[in-house]
Amino acid sequence: MRGSIRTVIEDHPLLFIAIIAGMTRLAVLPMAMKQPVGEGLLLIDAARNISDGNGLMLSGELLDIPPGASEIFRRTLKEWDDVNGIWGVVPPDQPTAFLPPLYPILLSLGLRIGGGILTLRILNIILGIMACVGAGMLAKSLAGRTAAIIAGILTAIHPMGIYQSAEISTHQLAALTLLLPLILLSGNRGFVRCLVAGIFIGLAFLARPTAWMLLPFVCVWILWWKKPVRALSGVLLGSILVCTPWVVRNVYTVGEPLIFTTNGGRNLWEFNNQKMGPEYEWSEPQVSRYLYDPIRSRFVSGSEPDSCLPFPKFKNEPEWVRNETLTRRFFCFLRRYPGAYVQLVGVRITQILGVWTLHDRGVSRYLFTLFLLPFLILGISGAWMGFFKGGISRIIALFIFAFLALHAATAAGLVYRGMIIPLLSISAAILISPAISSLHFRKTPESSPPPNL
Repeated sequence: MRGSIRTVIEDHPLLFIAIIAGMTRLAVLPMAMKQPVGEGLLLIDAARNISDGNGLMLSGELLDIPPGASEIFRRTLKEWDDVNGIWGVVPPDQPTAFLPPLYPILLSLGLRIGGGILTLRILNIILGIMACVGAGMLAKSLAGRTAAIIAGILTAIHPMGIYQSAEISTHQLAALTLLLPLILLSGNRGFVRCLVAGIFIGLAFLARPTAWMLLPFVCVWILWWKKPVRALSGVLLGSILVCTPWVVRNVYTVGEPLIFTTNGGRNLWEFNNQKMGPEYEWSEPQVSRYLYDPIRSRFVSGSEPDSCLPFPKFKNEPEWVRNETLTRRFFCFLRRYPGAYVQLVGVRITQILGVWTLHDRGVSRYLFTLFLLPFLILGISGAWMGFFKGGISRIIALFIFAFLALHAATAAGLVYRGMIIPLLSISAAILISPAISSLHFRKTPESSPPPNL
């Protein structure tokens, strides 16, 4: 039995990774059988509207107060209803650009075949398994079989990746589509291959807009090739072909040629202004409050009028106008409270490092930290080494650094961003695989063959 497992690991490392990823994700599936909440509710509602032929929109019933709702949830929905906007931004039953479209479209296909919530969760688990295998494939092309196994296993056992695989979440699709262009570009450099890589870069952007950072890094890297023009035109053409329908659709339905989704302003406001404004007193029941309350009391007086902090009292503004208004409030907050902003970023960095798990103060907090802190140290160290190594490793490193810096600089919820997990796993694997390979293949004098006489 032990020999057969070793054979699978050595001869079929990607199959072994898929098995480990499937086992970990199916193991947590029973814990994720409750009705989705938050982002999951929005994504399923959007998928149902697409499946019903209504296009990408959110239903007005999301503003209905369900029976038994908590006081906080009731008040939240009441305030959203007052401004006629889901999350305060999205007018219901109208075309929206609040959500990236790729994942709701994929979910709508699952609904069309007659599947329910369980079917959609299994679909997401399959995406998660594919992301683990993709991490192994890319690591193998960069550093060999040992690195592939390490990268695949690290991705497969990452607690946040496992959780997000079993939930209705965009992160696994985003991770997979981010890996595919890098896998393609690690091979030959023909026009068709670069065109397909560009298509996947566009799809990654439509899965999670943060993927936009990949395109400039890839383009600059291609310019160093001996014959960059055809490759560069292929990547750009592929990305444009995929993203153009999204922009054109927004022109005709939302009224603006939007490229990025309209939830950026809402996120910036939520992670900054909300922590300092009066809404925070009731809308943030999480245990993280004790980290933010001292910052607020230090910088903002409860009686001080401040147009930056409260959520705007919208009336009939279009969705994209609301997004711009919230973005301006973020910069207003940044100018007025630079000291508070720096401290908010500091709190988020402690969450990135695994020192603090946002929703829990129990044993899982320490287990999470026990894994995540060494994982991040290895991943970031491997990315630093990969930057000087060059090639695809440099693109991975640049994306990791830019991703971490962007989310920290905007005090965003980095602890939840599973999109980056496979790239950190690959960087960590490239760093430690030489040492593991040397241990694996080292032979003692007793086991060495006798010298030729």
